[in-house]
Amino acid sequence: MQACEAWLVDEVRKAIEEFSEYGTQRITVVLRRRHQKLFNLGILWPNRILQLLARWAYVMSKCIWIINEYAGSIYHGMEFRHYYLAIRLQELGYRVVIISGSYSHLYQKQPDCKSIVEHEVIDGIDYYWIRVINYGASTSKKRILKWFQFSSKLFLLGFINIQKPDYILLSPMATLPVVPGYLLAKLKKSKFLIEIKDIWPLTLMEIGGYSKHNPFIWTLRKFEVFGLTHA
Repeated sequence: MQACEAWLVDEVRKAIEEFSEYGTQRITVVLRRRHQKLFNLGILWPNRILQLLARWAYVMSKCIWIINEYAGSIYHGMEFRHYYLAIRLQELGYRVVIISGSYSHLYQKQPDCKSIVEHEVIDGIDYYWIRVINYGASTSKKRILKWFQFSSKLFLLGFINIQKPDYILLSPMATLPVVPGYLLAKLKKSKFLIEIKDIWPLTLMEIGGYSKHNPFIWTLRKFEVFGLTHA
C-alpha cells in the first residue's frame, strides 16, 4: 500500500507540472484516462486524487526564505547544504528563496552582483545575492565588516518585491543576522526559524582564545540568546 501511495503521489505531481493551468477536476480526468484500468479495478479512487491535489495546491502556495550569507550552489561552490535542501523542498512543492552574500572565501566562482541586491534563478531556486565586501582570506579582519554589511542590508528585503515567505529559516555563523531576520519575519508575518550549526561565539572563544568579556564576543552572545529565545 505504501508503494502504491508513493506511486500515486508521484503521478499526481507529474500531472500538476504538465497541466499547471488545469483545475483539480480536469487533472483528475487526465489521470483517469491515463490509468483507466486501475480505476476500473478500484485501485485508484477519484476522491483520493482530489485530496492529493488539494494538499499539493496548499503546499505549492508556501514559500520559504533561507538566509545564509555563505550559501552557494553547485555552480559557485560551497556551502552546498541549502542548495540541496532547496532542491528537495521544490520537489515537495515549496517555492524556495535563498538569500546569500555576494562574496565568500568558500566560493570557487563569485556571483556576478552588479546591484546592492542581485536576483538570479538557479535550478528553479530564487537566489538573492546581497553585495558585500571582497574580504579575501577567511582570516582577514575585513570579514567582520562583511558580517555587518550583510546583516544591515537584510532590511532591504522588506522593500523588494519577493513572494511573501511563510517561513524564514536563518542559518547564521556569526549571529549578527539574527535581529534583522527576526524583524523581517515580524514584518512579513512569517514563522521565524533558526538552524543551529556553528556554536558562536563559543567557537571564537575556544579556538580563537577570545575572552567572554570582549565587547564583540559579548554582542554576538546577546544576539545568539535573542535568536534562541525568539525563534
